[in-house]
Amino acid sequence: MIHFRNIAKVIHLQHLFFSTMKNFENRQLSEWEFPTIDDIYFHPLEKNYKYGRWISNGIFIFALLVAALVIGILNTFWEINWLFPAIIIGSLILLSITSVLIHIGFSIKGYTIRQHDIIYRTGLIIRSITTIPFNRIQHVEIEKNVIDDLLGLSKISVYTAGGRSSDIRIPGLKPEKAQQIKDLILRKIHAESEEEE
Repeated sequence: MIHFRNIAKVIHLQHLFFSTMKNFENRQLSEWEFPTIDDIYFHPLEKNYKYGRWISNGIFIFALLVAALVIGILNTFWEINWLFPAIIIGSLILLSITSVLIHIGFSIKGYTIRQHDIIYRTGLIIRSITTIPFNRIQHVEIEKNVIDDLLGLSKISVYTAGGRSSDIRIPGLKPEKAQQIKDLILRKIHAESEEEE
């Protein structure tokens, strides 16, 4: 038995497809028409994020220093007179270098939201710019750890289909800003899904 309702749906979908294809254009762009990343303004992260990274870094290096001291005491390495000062100086040098790298890396990180996508820039040695169109986003989460909580910060994670880990994780946001971004993304997802229907 022929289902006329299904045939009508198929005809309607064909009509929609061909009417959109009639206006479809895909001309080749010349080199000077390529968009550049320099044209995009990236919103900086909150300064407290940098301080949080410094705190995490200091805790990590302090833990390494304590572990080295404990191992040294247990193994009686301190008969070597230069080892204890070398561990202290090495820890201070490591702390200084990583603090400078955190400072430089902080100035590179940023995000922007455009009409159809969200972009996040990061990376000190290897720069990474990740762009996710709203129509590929599955869900959005706001997260915070203990240091974030102490500094009044949140991070937002954006997930696309097929991935267990987030495709973009933007740290260093005030909780109200993270909520605004999440609400905006959810509205954009809803609007784009309605346009596709």
